[in-house]
Amino acid sequence: MSKRFVSFIIAIILFLSCFASKSAAASVFMNTTAFCVGTDFGFLDADTSADATNAAFHYGCMGLTCNTVTIPTRVIINGTHPNGNKNMASGIVFLSGHGNPSLMSFNYKKNGGQYHVGITSDDDNFTGSSGCFYYTISNYQCSDTALYVFAGCQTAAGTDNLAKTAFEKGAKITIGWTVDVSYISHPTWLNRFNSALSDGLSVDEACDEADSYSYFSNTVKHHATYGHSNHNPMDYIGVLLVSSKKRTERGTVISQNIDEKSAFALSSEYMYNLFKDHAKDFHIEETKVGKKIIWDYIYYLDAIRTSYAYTFIFDDNRLLAFDNTNGETFDSFSSKLSLIAQKTPLESIDNIQVRDINSILSECKDSIKEKKQSIYYDALENRIYSVTEFFAVDSDGLSYSDYLLSKIQ
Repeated sequence: MSKRFVSFIIAIILFLSCFASKSAAASVFMNTTAFCVGTDFGFLDADTSADATNAAFHYGCMGLTCNTVTIPTRVIINGTHPNGNKNMASGIVFLSGHGNPSLMSFNYKKNGGQYHVGITSDDDNFTGSSGCFYYTISNYQCSDTALYVFAGCQTAAGTDNLAKTAFEKGAKITIGWTVDVSYISHPTWLNRFNSALSDGLSVDEACDEADSYSYFSNTVKHHATYGHSNHNPMDYIGVLLVSSKKRTERGTVISQNIDEKSAFALSSEYMYNLFKDHAKDFHIEETKVGKKIIWDYIYYLDAIRTSYAYTFIFDDNRLLAFDNTNGETFDSFSSKLSLIAQKTPLESIDNIQVRDINSILSECKDSIKEKKQSIYYDALENRIYSVTEFFAVDSDGLSYSDYLLSKIQ
């Protein structure tokens, strides 16, 4: 028997043993398709098209054949891949649109008709008061899907929701959001999450990776998963995922085997050691995701929020620190900001914040349920912006957000 033949047999055995080990924890099925949906909702509304195309890029790197849709219609949502598999029963299904606990919807450019289509956790298809036609998730063989991403407001809120229903119908892993999610920050979080999946991380690890950054709005960290989220979806799809990328651990372990109170005290001590008296200028935002607690320390100059931040994650009795300063020293960052802020009295900022905002928002056809106004310093552009973020709800009760920017200096 030749050495080449022996090597070939060994390679086959190793390849099959890989799937055998996966099968011990998961039933493997060959569903190598992905369905990625987003759309431009039009004026005073989100454009989630890039969410879909970015997700498809990463899933393609994972070896999946992607059906990417940015102008969804009723025929497409309920349609099939060329191989006959239902789009909504793909190996991975990624939806980025309007949401609430039981519904997601799309409406390209607010054209209505065939473009106004959605998904419901209810048992039957129905047409909402908005005219949107909702297909029930029960129409589809969820057990053929390794991962559903319901990237919309409140899609995992409450005790019954879309993410939970899809898991109960057989999906291996699902993720949704428990609050109204900021459109400003959600695309960046989603891209980091999907990039981490393509590098072979589990869904939990991919969430941790995306959560380790600080965002303009940290509402994006209010997510919830169902099912076997300690797995990568490819563990179920049955394709050996071999990443060409090498991930480096960003976090610094501060302490282990500690409780929450001690962890928070250590995070504050860590910030004081770094920034001394300036530590008090870092505002703390807390996010709880299951047993995981995230503290974002965000630098403010008076009322001006910045991207200069540290993030601490406390999970499994371990505290990690993540440097989100882009490698810039505090003295350098604060000096640049102080110079530009001196040219922009806060009184003029306040005037710009309210100028024409209400008249613009009056053109929104849906109900504005919340409006947030803030001042933000973009270090990359070295500019200060007035940011008006608003959350709206349509006649079917689905929420979404958008924002208005005004350059100040």
